[in-house]
Amino acid sequence: MKVAVLISVSGGVEEAIGCISGVYRQADSIAGEGKYSVDIFLNDDSCSETLSEAVVSRFPDVRTVRSEGRQYPNRGLRLAWLEAAKGDYDFYLWTVPSISLSESAFGVLLENSGFLSHEAIIAGTVASADGTLVYGGRSRSGKLIPPDDTIPVPCQTFDGSLVLVPRHAFNALGTVDVEFSQVFGAWDYGVRAGKEGIHRVIAPGILATCDSTPGLPEWRDASLSISERYKALRSPEGRPFRQKFTYDLRRRGLPFAVGSFIMINLRTVFAHKK
Repeated sequence: MKVAVLISVSGGVEEAIGCISGVYRQADSIAGEGKYSVDIFLNDDSCSETLSEAVVSRFPDVRTVRSEGRQYPNRGLRLAWLEAAKGDYDFYLWTVPSISLSESAFGVLLENSGFLSHEAIIAGTVASADGTLVYGGRSRSGKLIPPDDTIPVPCQTFDGSLVLVPRHAFNALGTVDVEFSQVFGAWDYGVRAGKEGIHRVIAPGILATCDSTPGLPEWRDASLSISERYKALRSPEGRPFRQKFTYDLRRRGLPFAVGSFIMINLRTVFAHKK
């Protein structure tokens, strides 16, 4: 069974090399029985030829797709995915350079996919060094759901840090939507999956770690001026108005999208102090 690993990188060479090295270690860990083969598709969104050249020099089997910057993770992921889709893979596995995978991460995702007849999208949970949940599966209200130690747990949607999408789901949904630049891309994919009757679950255990726990976003930081908060809110890393409205509209309809738009403005104006 063929697995396409999808990565989008906009940072430095060391970040990309470290991420790819980790993926190859994962590939080695699942290759023992000869059941899976792994190919890596990398979107280089760094606006520089240096990164692609360094990756190809070190890892000649990696398929690289270059873009001219400002694709951000979701649109970069989509570019890598469109290239991978030409190969008709059994699985498309998203990961990001900012996390460190556990030794068995890919194996856990694929094993649980088998339990579910390779018909469910499976999200992996990422925690900080102190055990705080940072990314993973989310509830209807958007809260992170703790994983069980042994069995998959249902979720409504998920973050895009570590996600396994089987062919069954891809055939129904296609890739992530180009409408979204960052966080809403993965969340929207989960929402669309639910509307198509595709199960979304969280794999057992913590499958990756990251260096830090996200703090209060800048658009909610009262130490910044209102103009600075709104600039952060509208940035690709924040909650761009059009993207948020589109996501909320798809998720729960027009009244909710309007109410959510009003609420996020109130939360930005009446921000919290750190």
